[in-house]
Amino acid sequence: MSVARKRSPRRRKSRADGPALNPRPRTLSPAARNSSTRSRRSKRLVTSLPSVPSDRKRLGAWYTPLSIVRPLVEWAVRRGDTTVLDPATGDGCFLVEAAARLRGLGTDSRPAALYGYDVNPLAVVATRAALRQDHHGLVCGEVRQLDFFQANPPSVAGAETPWVDAVVGNPPYIRYQSFAGEARTLALRRARDRGVLLTRLSSSWAPFVVHATAFLRPGGRLALVLPEELIHASYAKEVRDFLRKTFRTVSLISFENHVFPDSQERVVLLLADGKNQDPAGELRLVSVPDPAGACDLMTVLSRGEVYAPGETPPKWDPGSKDSASDLLDLLSAKHVLTPLASVGKAGIGYVSGANDFFVLSRPEALRRRLTLGLLLPSVTSARQIPGAVLTRGDIVTLQDSGSPCLLWDGRGAHRRAFAAYIQEGIAKGVHRRYKCRVRNPWYRVPGVIVPDAFLTYMSDVIPRLVLNRGRSSCTNTLLAVRLQGIPLRERTAFIAAFYNSATMLSAELIGRRYGGGVLKLEPSEADRVLVPTRQVIGRRSEFAPLLKEIDALLRARRFSDALSLGDRVVLEEGCGLSKRNVASLRESLARRCSARLRTLRPALAQPSCAAEATTAPSATPLERAAQAE
Repeated sequence: MSVARKRSPRRRKSRADGPALNPRPRTLSPAARNSSTRSRRSKRLVTSLPSVPSDRKRLGAWYTPLSIVRPLVEWAVRRGDTTVLDPATGDGCFLVEAAARLRGLGTDSRPAALYGYDVNPLAVVATRAALRQDHHGLVCGEVRQLDFFQANPPSVAGAETPWVDAVVGNPPYIRYQSFAGEARTLALRRARDRGVLLTRLSSSWAPFVVHATAFLRPGGRLALVLPEELIHASYAKEVRDFLRKTFRTVSLISFENHVFPDSQERVVLLLADGKNQDPAGELRLVSVPDPAGACDLMTVLSRGEVYAPGETPPKWDPGSKDSASDLLDLLSAKHVLTPLASVGKAGIGYVSGANDFFVLSRPEALRRRLTLGLLLPSVTSARQIPGAVLTRGDIVTLQDSGSPCLLWDGRGAHRRAFAAYIQEGIAKGVHRRYKCRVRNPWYRVPGVIVPDAFLTYMSDVIPRLVLNRGRSSCTNTLLAVRLQGIPLRERTAFIAAFYNSATMLSAELIGRRYGGGVLKLEPSEADRVLVPTRQVIGRRSEFAPLLKEIDALLRARRFSDALSLGDRVVLEEGCGLSKRNVASLRESLARRCSARLRTLRPALAQPSCAAEATTAPSATPLERAAQAE
């Protein structure tokens, strides 16, 4: 989801999850270098941001608001003799704030109190200039142009950076697809040196955090801005476990609203205190609306949820543990609910590498005289499957509407029409696209299956499991679900039983909030979603005819009504839950759904007067979402 970029003079370039808000670098004029007031420093434009977007992505170079930088530094730097490291300085905002903090605490002039690294030479120049400009060298430091992973920790003989008291900053955020080669190999080795085994699916921030702890002396503190992947990603579990073993207290601050509105990614603040101090492992989780709510971190942390060493929440997300989540655990323990993986398997759809070439509309196929019998029905988005069932009639409707819904997977290439189409693709350069050029022949699409059901990969209001009666394949914008553990005669009932508040709450707890407020379920996360067991489904004859009603309600976007029907038939009558327990599940679901959707449509949670005029006061967030659509 792309959104318009905004320019702001109050943001600095850093290595985190946020968009480049001012894409043009600017050198500091002599007049600007002679100014040293804090207000001027807070308004200074970025000097070191790479001007080419591909360079920004490669370096993981993004802005961090000063409203986040300042409280992080104040929390980490508590004495005038504190030594500070920023492993990815950007234009030096964290180190400049650290210098101001040290001076405010009464530090004396010393050879080095601040240390920094950055792989970007412009960033190093900017950081050094900022420190000289604002503090006249009174709190000087060493800022080096070097990939942080190439820097040896102080425990290694000859290391150039000594032990420090605090590590602050905003590590580079480079997804695993771009984080490759020697850089990734070195990063993973640095993490392994600390006893953390990360997979090759890890983004750059994960080994960065682990390596940064190697520079802290005992009792040291870590204050970082990190992507929300720390909470959700499977590979991040190694990092989470490592942090709790390494620090006396680990605190995490989440934001209800986007810190970087132009980015799909969300961020959190990691505050780890007391390296190698016992007892290790206390965890604090707290949520604030926006950076303004985190200006006094000590006060914020005092009202956080506290988990003692050895006590683990379902997710490092405030509010993930409540009476409703306890009820889910109980239903799972009693085998009323079971993970989807126990009866099926979710996987990604096919990756063609060029959907605009391989997925055609019926008129396009006829115009090129391609044999329709060699093209496979295929859905490419959740919009093409609005209900709980995809029928053959739906496929015909898609074809008649001119939507791209016919996949050519490479079969029949020897036929004249398809051979001509291959040449058309070569002329357009399709064969040079990444996924195409790494396979032989380039036009053969692998991984095409006809799943038993589809599961929405990115869901707006609720995730939907859709029975595939249309015998269609799907792209990787949907999850392809096999139900090998459910007999054919029970699959209609199983799909219907999916639509209940317990399963939807499970999805909210397991999935991750993504850009714009959507709920994202990776295949491994979808496999963990709790669904009614076969024992529950098999003893209720009402479940099969229920699907027709739920399908109609979903197509009308009456999500709340669909769940109310499912709650009554599946949870109350099928599982034997009391109305009170069902209400608890529904309320928890509505609260979480409302908080997630607030980032997409603020009026859902706090309707304006105009919205209230058309929405009943008792409408749930799900009902308001349906009406907004």
